[in-house]
Amino acid sequence: MRADPIPVLEARRSFRRFRPDPVEREKIERVLYAGRIAPSSKDSQPWRFYVVRDPELRRRLASLKPGHGFVAEAPVVIVVTCDSRETRRPLEDGSCAALSMWIAACGLGLGAVWVAVANTLEDEVREVLGIPRGERVICMLPIGYPAEEPRPKEIRPEEEVVRWL
Repeated sequence: MRADPIPVLEARRSFRRFRPDPVEREKIERVLYAGRIAPSSKDSQPWRFYVVRDPELRRRLASLKPGHGFVAEAPVVIVVTCDSRETRRPLEDGSCAALSMWIAACGLGLGAVWVAVANTLEDEVREVLGIPRGERVICMLPIGYPAEEPRPKEIRPEEEVVRWL
């Protein structure tokens, strides 16, 4: 029997404050593996993951969006892209991979947050990291050990969001 995923999903939060402690390479590799096994359209696996550990590159990425200094503070930023020549659904495929990595990070005791890039900052991020033009930049995932306590999550009642037909 497989483990119940609900406790990890319930624990997942958006963290924007990180301790300066480096993240172990083994944990980063596990997070990347979670992205690699995510579902994709026609199992195309069109994603590319740019693991940004260089402090100067993280600062440059943080400067692209006002109020996003936490991108520079995270010890690791994973930039998720999808090759639009390999899928008709780059946003959906890349989002599946990013969410899988976010949940895996949480399960490994790490914090992360989704930073939207698609349709707003793609060209800027592409330029900073030298990402080829055929790749859609989906999001950035700053990852590290949380330096804050998560707030309790308020969940809307089932009757507001579920329709049984």
